[in-house]
Amino acid sequence: CLDCYIKESVRKTLKVTDSEEKETLKEQLLSKLIQQNYTCAYTGLRLIPGINMSLDHILPVSTNPEKLKELSNLVWIDIQCNMAKRNLLPSQFLALCEAVVLKKSSILTGVL
Repeated sequence: CLDCYIKESVRKTLKVTDSEEKETLKEQLLSKLIQQNYTCAYTGLRLIPGINMSLDHILPVSTNPEKLKELSNLVWIDIQCNMAKRNLLPSQFLALCEAVVLKKSSILTGVL
């Protein structure tokens, strides 16, 4: 169920164990998902809980640990997009995506 998936994301991604805090964050993150119209913030792909939906820290927690639970630093994105973004800032990630797109024709024709 969607509620269970979001609660698990809160527990795993935000490291929350307190039931009351988990419930509050679940409601806030559900609202964020609705605001995003169940679509990835970067690609616009439809997000399906348990299939391709992932919670991302816009500013990586590895360099901004104080933003772990900050709602304004969280966004729902496609899991493959999240794996590619890893610890990059949005501007770095978008520059990487742009470089891939510019190289696309040579990749597809096998001329690397």
